[in-house]
Amino acid sequence: MKKILLPSDFSKNSEASAIYAAHLAKALNAQIDIAHVSHLISQTGIYEAAHKIAENTMRKKLHRLALGMEKTIQGDLVFDTLLLTGSTTDALSSILSHYDLVIMSAKGTLDLDRFFLGSTTKYLIQQNKVPILVVPPQYKYTSIQTIVWALDDHVLQTNKQIHPLVSIAHHFSAKLEIFHQDEGQKDEGLLLDLAIFLEELNYSVHYNFDQSTITDAILHFAEETAAQLICMIHHQRHPLFQVFNPSKTLQSIAKSKIPILVLPQLDQKGA
Repeated sequence: MKKILLPSDFSKNSEASAIYAAHLAKALNAQIDIAHVSHLISQTGIYEAAHKIAENTMRKKLHRLALGMEKTIQGDLVFDTLLLTGSTTDALSSILSHYDLVIMSAKGTLDLDRFFLGSTTKYLIQQNKVPILVVPPQYKYTSIQTIVWALDDHVLQTNKQIHPLVSIAHHFSAKLEIFHQDEGQKDEGLLLDLAIFLEELNYSVHYNFDQSTITDAILHFAEETAAQLICMIHHQRHPLFQVFNPSKTLQSIAKSKIPILVLPQLDQKGA
């Protein structure tokens, strides 16, 4: 991973994701772009001066945030600051393709969808275009020693799909605990040779056969293994399924107390 995007609304909730992003960028030797989306509309005439003052204020906040992140890790970061304009989701979506990973807070103060998950975070995950690492607002950064990868019976398409997971596990020499929740007769198990994808990684596979919900089972297993990161693959779904059968990935993020790395899947199946 060479480029990481950190969107920030300068809220208290976004502090944990900024600290996490700083540590991860340092560990991976990656460039980090810190972005803020402004909803200011360009002004002329008597309002132009006020507009420029507000814009300069936001640019200074971005720079102070970057310096604060460097202070946190007691080292230098390769970073850039981006002040975007327009709607938050449109502005961020327009630049996602330039990044290998996006790190976001689970909820920001400006998000309207407070009952479940931050609306911007939720939207970008559903776009399914780029890996997104979601950090709970109160999370205290801890070096990654154990990763729980919740894997269903879908087939992985390419090594590139799980590259962020493999890269993080390699850099931290983390143990990878692969977790599969059996869903009964229709469950086909893990339909892949893991050794092909996880060469040189330290990993083990765990099957769970109890009747607890998938979300609760994953989070309980992560707690049991004292994991510092959960990884899930978010499958593209028809909007109708999203209403009547909410995504297990989004449910897990909303309830999790530790960060979750969401990897995109390109097919149309999913749960």
